[in-house]
Amino acid sequence: MQRLFPGNPFYHYAERYELQGALDVDRFFEAFEAVAWVQQQLRTTFPLDEAGHPYPLLHPQPLVQRRLLDWSDRDGEDLSAELEALLQEEARRPFDLEKGPLTRLLLVARPEQGWTLLVTCHHIIVDKWSMRILRGEWARAYQALLNGTPPNPNPPPVQYEDFAWWERHQPPPPEHLQFWKLKLEDLPEALPLPTDRPRPPRPSFNGAFLERPLPPALAEALKGLARNAETTLFTLLLTAFKVLLFRYSGQRDLCVGTPLSNRNRSELEHLIGFFNETILLRTRLDPESSFRAFLHRVHRETQEAFRHHQVPFETLVRTLKPERALSANPFFQVMCLYHRVEEEAPFAPELRMRVAPFDLGVAKFDLTLYLSDAPDELRLIVEYATDLFEAATVERMLDHLVRLLEAAVRSPDTPLRALPLLNPEERRRILVEWNATAQPPLDASTVVELIERQAAERPEHPAVISEDGGLSYGELAARSSALAALLRAEGVGQGAVVGLCCRRSPEMLVGLLGILKAGGAYLPLDPAYPPDRLRFMLDDGGARHLVLQRGLEPELPRQALQVFHPPEAGEANFPPLPPPQPEDLAYLIYTSGSTGRPKGVCVSHRNLLASTAARFAFYAESPARFLLLSSLSFDSSVAGLFWTLSTGGTLLLPPERAEQDLQELGGRIARWQATHTLLLPSLYGLLLRQARPQDLSSLRCVIVAGEACPPAVCARHFETLPRTALFNEYGPTEATVWCV
Repeated sequence: MQRLFPGNPFYHYAERYELQGALDVDRFFEAFEAVAWVQQQLRTTFPLDEAGHPYPLLHPQPLVQRRLLDWSDRDGEDLSAELEALLQEEARRPFDLEKGPLTRLLLVARPEQGWTLLVTCHHIIVDKWSMRILRGEWARAYQALLNGTPPNPNPPPVQYEDFAWWERHQPPPPEHLQFWKLKLEDLPEALPLPTDRPRPPRPSFNGAFLERPLPPALAEALKGLARNAETTLFTLLLTAFKVLLFRYSGQRDLCVGTPLSNRNRSELEHLIGFFNETILLRTRLDPESSFRAFLHRVHRETQEAFRHHQVPFETLVRTLKPERALSANPFFQVMCLYHRVEEEAPFAPELRMRVAPFDLGVAKFDLTLYLSDAPDELRLIVEYATDLFEAATVERMLDHLVRLLEAAVRSPDTPLRALPLLNPEERRRILVEWNATAQPPLDASTVVELIERQAAERPEHPAVISEDGGLSYGELAARSSALAALLRAEGVGQGAVVGLCCRRSPEMLVGLLGILKAGGAYLPLDPAYPPDRLRFMLDDGGARHLVLQRGLEPELPRQALQVFHPPEAGEANFPPLPPPQPEDLAYLIYTSGSTGRPKGVCVSHRNLLASTAARFAFYAESPARFLLLSSLSFDSSVAGLFWTLSTGGTLLLPPERAEQDLQELGGRIARWQATHTLLLPSLYGLLLRQARPQDLSSLRCVIVAGEACPPAVCARHFETLPRTALFNEYGPTEATVWCV
């Protein structure tokens, strides 16, 4: 990992201490070196052999970099910001694993006998347990020096090199390896947590942490629940954390990592070194299970995992060969651990040393949840990857976890799916505020009325432009009214389904609007569809009339249909027709049939008006010129078509298959000065790559819909068109809804 991410401090281990009292600086540093004499990891480096493999090299002298800063005369100054910047710089400074030293001490003298100490080590030589050993031996050596006696720390019975040799030559028990092969079979690749940002292909490992002390009453209740369940606080927290992960992700098969100190022999208890091993805790969750029952299950499976700990994590990776990617950790992406905080003993008779929080600004995993168990409090700490999460999101996670814990101790027999997470304000926001979507009513009952109003107010303004010509609003109104009169005379009225088979052309709009004015509902029929599909939709939809563009002769059951052609001109005077009503059917559109037989979806004028009006409210700018690329048989066509015509914009209709030549499509966008469009993300990504950026500069709003939008498309959009708004819409054909 050090080679993959050189200079990254995510394997640095830094602890900050606040000291108060009289300190003999020379003896303080001398005491540390005395410990380093007997703890060989503190004088070890890792050069490379001829094959390029690192090996431990023991040096005859302690390897430690000491630095002393005297700020004791800066009384009255606020040193906090400067001190924090200094500590961050020191803790993040890279180590040279080959040459060392791999331990650094920074001591800052503050006014009034105050001292700040930062101990920074590379994780390859220490773990958290080691730091506790170091503090204890350092204190004993320091007190010995103050007393005028040799420090002489007790040498451990074995050294880390002995442990490393034993571990290399001790293969994991076959039954342990077999356990993990079965346990991790069919493990989901990743936990789909909702993140604030997409996962980058190469993580930065930048992180932060947030803390939350638990209320004393809740802390005591949790301890009582753990005792009654004959389990540990760690297992209780792990259970609640898994419930939270399930509620956030929807995934029922959860795998969480936890570190286990591999000091299973008494002679290793006082040895400094890196002994941590990662244990995988996999549990399948049933939402109907009670919290109490799930707690018992997590307890059993956790104990079972600990009993089979003698398989190193890297052995599991080599043996099971999970899908690997730089962007995510194999097997698990979240970690949970428990830390018991021992009461701090005086470092010396007149000197107290207190461990202080220190944020190194790194995160090795997406989320790491700590339970800090101190004599006077329980505290939750979450370390999170800032590549993925905002601080406010993690704050909410902590809120939800605390609320879940409160509910679990109050009612442990509640099903997991029913344990409350939200506070009253969040419930009100979701149920009331986010559903307060009512808009002032439009002074129109249908979109037909809105389009007719545009025709009356701006009859000469272009309603549609295509390669074959265009129509003004006045011409569109006249020609569609002429068709409506003809359809009405032949029996088309309220609720009648009329097939509409036209290419993208002005005739398509004449036919569509004429059907609506006649009181009918249009059934879009793409002439490129297979004849069997067209016949199915006509028969299933009960259509008895067909508006067919001249020159199109699809294989349709013509004998059962009355066929009309969009008129080429409209009469100025004809008897007015009764307008369609909000409850009348506006169109019948079919799903793709990707999950089986296509389904016809009936949409009323009321719903069509509501969906269109929602665009007026959401989008800051109505389309001046909308490039329509969707087939009329796709519901995405409804968005651009009625939004544009209802607000007096111009629809731009490129010829069929225009998207097959993206350079030409870019040129057409420039010639027509398109301001808005809607297209598939995959198509838009290709357009951004192949079209000239200057050809797309007229676009003020791009909407992608119909499939998932990759982050790369968003990045390329804002790189190419930084001033153009980008929206990702989604809305199923089965409902007259769309969301952004």
